Amino acid sequence: MDKAIAKAGKVLIVLTPEYKRKAEAKLDGVGFEYAAIERSLRERDSDKTKVIPLLRKGSADSSIPAGLRGARTS
Repeated sequence: MDKAIAKAGKVLIVLTPEYKRKAEAKLDGVGFEYAAIERSLRERDSDKTKVIPLLRKGSADSSIPAGLRGARTS
């Protein structure tokens, strides 16, 4: 996952309350994927525009994991 994120031009994250729940609890594939995205965003030379969060369902509070707060949403 880390290699795929590094290689990708853009990473689209479809945000829902269920995604937030699994991401923050580090559950299943979502938890692993979210951890990789968080690592990518923390890298010093990371392109912060690479990760594109898309709010699909719910509100910002109910759907955006804490680590993505402040990232733009479409």
